[in-house]
Amino acid sequence: LANTVWAYARAGVTADKLFAAVEEAAVRSELADFDPQALSTTVWAYATAGHYDQALLAECSRVIEVSLARDPSMWSEEDRSQLHQWQLWLSLERGADAQQHLMISESQRKLCRDA
Repeated sequence: LANTVWAYARAGVTADKLFAAVEEAAVRSELADFDPQALSTTVWAYATAGHYDQALLAECSRVIEVSLARDPSMWSEEDRSQLHQWQLWLSLERGADAQQHLMISESQRKLCRDA
């Protein structure tokens, strides 16, 4: 799922139905099969495509925060860089309605920013 939305976002192809279907499947599974690369790729793709889905981003934020707290070494520099880009998108493009999804701690944000 992550690679599919990444490819569409990277190519600049609008695919609202695809993004909605991925969101539904990902939230339903509580991102159980998503490793750090899949999580970072997914949030990057949604940001790049400008596709804001509150349920998916809330679930991603929850899982990312827990994973970074548990073992930040599982996240590659590229993964953390994508997380930083996603956080910038939430802050700068989505504004106040997206602030609730910046659940990761300041030290975790710094880790991503420094990637």
